[in-house]
Amino acid sequence: GTLATQGGSFREALDAALSSPSGRGVVVDDDGRLVGSVTASEVVTAIERQAAAERSSTEPSPRVRT
Repeated sequence: GTLATQGGSFREALDAALSSPSGRGVVVDDDGRLVGSVTASEVVTAIERQAAAERSSTEPSPRVRT
């Protein structure tokens, strides 16, 4: 199956998870050593969290009148 690199893209991690018969993508470091595994639902959750954080950082802060 496909390996995902630690610190790589969400797409890479999702591809690794979806292409694995077990549903768990293998994550390796830059030297190819195992650092863990990831499921598609974990990747989707991370994408949703990042999108929410980006939305909240671009929304204007509410002004408090004093």
